[in-house]
Amino acid sequence: MAVRIRSWDLPLLAIAVTILPISTFLLVVNYLYICLFPRHSIRRRLRTTRGFGPRTVLLTGVNTPQGLRLAGAFHDTGHNVIGLDYESGLPTPARFSRAVHRFYPLRVPSVEGRRSEYVNHVTEIVEKERVDLWLNCITNADPDLESQVRTRIERITTCRCFALSLDDAPCFARKDKLLSYMQSLGLPVPEVHQVRSRDELHKVLNRSHGQRKYLLHATTKQEANNSRIRARLPRRTLSQTYNLVSRINITQSSPWVLEQDTDEMEKYSTFAITVRGEIKAFVASYSTDNSSFQLLDPDSALSQSMLRFVSSLVKSQGCNLTIHLNMDFRVEEWVTATGVVKTILPVDVSTQADVNTLLFRGIAGSAQLTRAYLACLQSADPKENPTTDVASSYPYYVSDDGVSFPVFETFGVYNFGQMVHTLAVTPLRHLLTFKVGPRSFLKSLASLVDRLLHWTNDSYSIDDPLPFWWYHQVCVPLEILIRVITGPSTFDRPDIKPLEAA
Repeated sequence: MAVRIRSWDLPLLAIAVTILPISTFLLVVNYLYICLFPRHSIRRRLRTTRGFGPRTVLLTGVNTPQGLRLAGAFHDTGHNVIGLDYESGLPTPARFSRAVHRFYPLRVPSVEGRRSEYVNHVTEIVEKERVDLWLNCITNADPDLESQVRTRIERITTCRCFALSLDDAPCFARKDKLLSYMQSLGLPVPEVHQVRSRDELHKVLNRSHGQRKYLLHATTKQEANNSRIRARLPRRTLSQTYNLVSRINITQSSPWVLEQDTDEMEKYSTFAITVRGEIKAFVASYSTDNSSFQLLDPDSALSQSMLRFVSSLVKSQGCNLTIHLNMDFRVEEWVTATGVVKTILPVDVSTQADVNTLLFRGIAGSAQLTRAYLACLQSADPKENPTTDVASSYPYYVSDDGVSFPVFETFGVYNFGQMVHTLAVTPLRHLLTFKVGPRSFLKSLASLVDRLLHWTNDSYSIDDPLPFWWYHQVCVPLEILIRVITGPSTFDRPDIKPLEAA
């Protein structure tokens, strides 16, 4: 039997086993703290307040960081959460969350998928639990499948759904079509040119005066396989650029695509909760490394520019658009005689719940999230809507047009598994192979301790610690052990790779 071991598998397994007694002790201390200082008074107060109507919310993908955060937000503000997620082998960590009222397992789909089975399963749970609101938090969910579920649910029940409708889905199905649509709205997008001659290619390069980078690649698989060229242009010198272009077979019948290269630009991520064509909550963030991200100041010109961009796209879709909308931007800088001009360029769009929800922190953040989502259940007549709202007791930022933003703070959110790998396992391996010295290793450990003490973990909550402990002390070690012995684990989710994502 072949043994497939990743370079960091055994160090991770050793770390998990070593800290098991410590983590278990801390888990017990955490629960003693919860018993001595209960923090559920807000939920109990809301549930017993006249006029408050608790809602039932179904979260598919509840075992993701964003799923657990939204489950906690709805639970803390007095509502009932039904969890639905893939489960194979071990119980999923979300089963142990105090925020999840009832959990239903999803079977791992076959290679071809079981689309109709998935639609029927979700619909049956909605009917059985009398769900008021359905949110899909599954990573990399299929928008077309989401739209089918939404159509089925809203046709036979009164449940509202955060998903694309069948009419909206084609607009978001392909990135190139969506970028073309944005461009038709007058919004800036990365350049994409289909060049049919070397002369056309050189004209595009000359217009940018060397300030813009491009990727040149074939439009057909056959041409791409024959040439094996995916070139960055322009090259370091003019002669190198002409020499490369002269070796490419560009004709009217075999055009090539020249698209703007945005990889080296600053990257930002945005998340918007959109209800009936209006943005109810918005957040922009940036990554500090591959294991953490931080909130971008909501008052900054960059954040406001991205909000206006997303708002323009949302308004163009009409008043029936009720979705999560995630957009990644790159920021292009142009040096002019009077200063530096920055332009935001959209590079990726998705319609699932996102980890940026974790930037809405604390009970105030929970109130903001639930208010934004439950707006889709409100009547057009304000008199018919309940007035009891936990958000009124806590300060938070709301713009003049009613968009909620997280409270700005300098601390960020980290992923525990990735952070340990980045700041502990990798530096230790480099230390043992003499690639770095003890000083560099200790500096990495200091950064690790600083984030553990001051930043927020994407899956740990002081009020709900068991899912985090179960995943990192049971699921992850067992996943590593099985992979070391037999290869790929049977406990993998179909949409994410646990060790890279957790």
